[in-house]
Amino acid sequence: MYRQNYGEQMPVLQCVKKLAGIMQDYTQSGGVRPFGCSLLVTGTTPEGVKKLYQVDPSGAYYAWQATAIGRDHSVT
Repeated sequence: MYRQNYGEQMPVLQCVKKLAGIMQDYTQSGGVRPFGCSLLVTGTTPEGVKKLYQVDPSGAYYAWQATAIGRDHSVT
């Protein structure tokens, strides 16, 4: 949809913010978190810089150089 409207890919940070906003909106209804997992989102900026973001079920997001999520993630 974004590409159809703007003729280009959605910037990765904008995509992450949109996902985080949707996930956060769902926490507002009764304190539930229907998204029971974190996401790792990668993309490239228009300048060609590779980016990595983590989005949590709460809607919080973080930028990383490298990370792992899931069981035993602290072992890596």
